[in-house]
Amino acid sequence: MKECLTDAFVLDAEDSGEFDRILYLYTRDLGKIIAKAKSSRKITSKLAGHLEPLSLSKVRLVEKNGTQITDAILLRQIENTPAAVKLFQFIKEMTYEFQTDKKLWLTIKKAVEGLKGEKGDYKPLLNILGFSPEFAECGLCKIKKPLFFSPKEQIFFCHSCAFKISPNELILVD
Repeated sequence: MKECLTDAFVLDAEDSGEFDRILYLYTRDLGKIIAKAKSSRKITSKLAGHLEPLSLSKVRLVEKNGTQITDAILLRQIENTPAAVKLFQFIKEMTYEFQTDKKLWLTIKKAVEGLKGEKGDYKPLLNILGFSPEFAECGLCKIKKPLFFSPKEQIFFCHSCAFKISPNELILVD
């Protein structure tokens, strides 16, 4: 990739140096990307408002000493709810860099559009990522069709075993 213009969900951002940011993006054309946005924390930055977490933006990526974002425009700001934050964190944890998958992109778009209140629908995402809840069993007691999934451990848990794990780390599958 020399240069690429693509749509991207901004999953997360971390400050780097005095004015730069490291951004975690899930792009339509390249999959998950970790890119640097130089000087994006300056007040006069043209990128600042277009690359906030929980947004869908059109970004121009350039390969120069790593991946850099040279241009961005906000397409849509996703409402900052606990469900949206958890969904974006899930995508960040469960995907790998430069693993392009058009079906996953479309499923992520559908999941973002379907966010309601406190819940997100993770079943389609888990299916595409190879963790089908239909055939799963609890990682501890082997009960069929468990209710929870741990992205950190990448295993399923039934209701009773889920209490042995931090509930904030789990997503509800059903």
